[in-house]
Formats: sequence, structure tokens, C-alpha cells
Amino acid sequence: MILKQPKFWSSKFNLYSLFLFPITFLYFILIKINEFLKKLSKKKLNVKIICCGNILIGGTGKTPLVVKIYNELSKEKKCCTIKKNRTEHLDEINFLKKYTKLFSNKDRLLSLKQAENEEYEYAILDDGSQDYSFEKNINILCIKSKNGFGNEYLLPSGPLRE
Repeated sequence: MILKQPKFWSSKFNLYSLFLFPITFLYFILIKINEFLKKLSKKKLNVKIICCGNILIGGTGKTPLVVKIYNELSKEKKCCTIKKNRTEHLDEINFLKKYTKLFSNKDRLLSLKQAENEEYEYAILDDGSQDYSFEKNINILCIKSKNGFGNEYLLPSGPLRE
């Protein structure tokens, strides 16, 4: 089943976004509370973390970018990839498993600790921009160049996660 974005997410001002704004405001408050609480116990790991993420809903080409970075970096450094294990991401997990050394648990921090224990120098995250439980060395945000940031509103008024 292919889901498409609502058309109003690409239009700057519309009644749908305005109607959803109270829910968007509540969503924003919850994001900030989660971010604050996670940062209180943020972990610093010995493995260097490169995070390829996005702030938009939908595919932005993160997984192919992770493989490209892995291919270049693994020529000179011991590196692996990390993907949170969710059933809806099985195609991405299988793709990464085929082309990279992958750690995939339900908790990214557990995967990162495994990589650290096996003395990997770099861990490349496929998604994880909104995970504030550990420090990242580099954050790469992917967007769809055709759509940009849509109407630039947060969910559900627009396509932005944060």
C-alpha cells in the first residue's frame, strides 16, 4: 500500500493546516518535553556517530546515502551501520544487511554499544535525528529537493517532524 502526503502539506496557507494547528501545538510541546528528558541522560560513546536523518515524513533517500557513506568510509576505517529494528523497515534493514555490516535492534543505543564493544570506529545511523539519548558527531539531514520543506508546518499541519 502506497500512502501519499496530503496535498495541503505543500500549500503555505490553507484551512486544513489552520484547523489542525491546536494539535500541532500539542505535538510541538510533547517533542520538546521528550527532547529535554532524553538530553538529561544523553550518552557519550567511543564510536563516532554519523546520523543520516530527516525532519520530514516520508522517504528522502537516507538508506542509499548511508550505503554510499559506508562504502567510502570503510575503505580506510572500521565502520558499521545502525538501523532501528521495526517491522515496517524490513526492506531497508535487508538492503543495509546486504551491503553493509549492520547492527539492528529495537533500541539504537543497544546497537551503538554493540558496535562500540566490537571496536568499530564509526557507526552510520539510518535515521535517528529525533533520538536525543546519545551524542552524534555529524548530523546529515536529507530532504526531497523537489518538495523542500512543504508548507513548513509541523505535523499534522504539515510534513515536518520537528
